[in-house]
Amino acid sequence: IVIIAGVFIYGMCKKTYHKTFSKNNMPYNANQQITEFMRVNDPNFITEGFLGWSKEIFITLQTAWAQRDWEKIRTLEKEELFEQHNTQLQEYIRLGRINVIENINVSNAYLHKLVIDDNYEHLTVSMFVTMNDYIIDEKSGKVLMGNKNEVFDTIYQMTFTRRKGIKTNLINGLIVNVCPHCGATVESASAGVCQYCGSVVHSGEFNWVLSNLESVDEHFVDEMRGIIFSNN
Repeated sequence: IVIIAGVFIYGMCKKTYHKTFSKNNMPYNANQQITEFMRVNDPNFITEGFLGWSKEIFITLQTAWAQRDWEKIRTLEKEELFEQHNTQLQEYIRLGRINVIENINVSNAYLHKLVIDDNYEHLTVSMFVTMNDYIIDEKSGKVLMGNKNEVFDTIYQMTFTRRKGIKTNLINGLIVNVCPHCGATVESASAGVCQYCGSVVHSGEFNWVLSNLESVDEHFVDEMRGIIFSNN
């Protein structure tokens, strides 16, 4: 029981079970400040499009987690984060547990913080999320933790990273990944490779890649500066 609980509490999003948050407790909103700054050097950056894309990434991650198939999102996460999450997921599989995540609804998403260092930009999105979230036994289907009918809600922060100087790639107003080797559009970020030349797509060097994903808890310290310049 201790092992099962530990795996869940320190799972993909570092979430604490049954912890409920209010939209009134959302972190600092720096939408306008960051938008104006980003568009000076990246005219293609559209906040609404980026936030919509971020929501899709969150749902894709949660779905892959519930399906226990982390290879689907290899190109969405920075390698270190991918390995961390994959290790945690393999522990679920070893224990014969499935973390069921259903009825995901992402709302009230906005830009919270932009940190710029010598080489990279790190853009954090805050979002309010509601979903059903519980653990079942793989063989029996018995609920081991949580409640199928209980809605879990919290505030998540997703930090995306890309190399400085990279511009947003848009097709028909949508953010896309472009293969750095042949220039083709990678239609499915979850494919992991370019469907035209077979090269592995390393999004972090040529487009945004998820570098951190965590929930806001009682230990959260709000950054209220919006844009932060950091020297490595």
